[in-house]
Amino acid sequence: MKRLPNASAADWLLAGLVPHGNSGPPYIISTCAQLIPPIYDAYAMIFHGIEAEIAPRHEGHSWASWERDQPHEPGTPPLIAMLRDTSTLVRGGGAPQGETRRVLWRELAASLGLRFSPQLSDRELTKGFGGSWPRHFFGPAEGRLDAVQLAALAAILSRHSAAPDVLFRYWWLAAGAFDPALDLVFQGPILDIATLHEEPHLMRCTPSHWFPADRAWCVASDYDCSFTLVGGTRALFADLLAHPVLEALPLRQDEPIFPPRELG
Repeated sequence: MKRLPNASAADWLLAGLVPHGNSGPPYIISTCAQLIPPIYDAYAMIFHGIEAEIAPRHEGHSWASWERDQPHEPGTPPLIAMLRDTSTLVRGGGAPQGETRRVLWRELAASLGLRFSPQLSDRELTKGFGGSWPRHFFGPAEGRLDAVQLAALAAILSRHSAAPDVLFRYWWLAAGAFDPALDLVFQGPILDIATLHEEPHLMRCTPSHWFPADRAWCVASDYDCSFTLVGGTRALFADLLAHPVLEALPLRQDEPIFPPRELG
């Protein structure tokens, strides 16, 4: 995997996106076309993975109740103490303490009486849980597919382009650069995507966009979203829907990807 000297290889992609302000409030992602150019035959949404401890140590606790029970650390910086006192942890907050199993979004939706659709979000699940997830649930990660999903998606995509290498773009915020002039683009074999999380790159998110040189497909993982979008051929779309690990749903390019009340 090599880093390119500049991000110009992604200019076509950024030029083809529908501006945020044209659909929904400015700067709010509301449709697929704001993350992937509307040039593909089919689009899909992949929900990021959720894990649950098989033998939970905090049965019956929510993340919020667990957080309230934690003792205050002496010497906590005032800003951190203030944030803790004025916010509530509703999901996540560390690594599982034991063996885990995968929890499917469709299963959670059914158990909570919610519709399994592209408009299902982690916020909707949070409401279904009464405002805070069970303490023994972990994920979904924002901006990042888990290792199993990443490998499965890369393997499928590798069969749907003749290009030997793939370009991986990181939006500057996802790259941790905190400089709008520092979008990063890497190039390499698609099955080497996991090495982006290793030395010397240490990228903490899934690439914001990845696509082959022939642009046969495009993948987008926004920094703030717990899902990944894919645009491509109908054959690719069929492979995604059939995969047992990738919880994929069909998506129109102009279809809202959040419930309307989340956009206000």
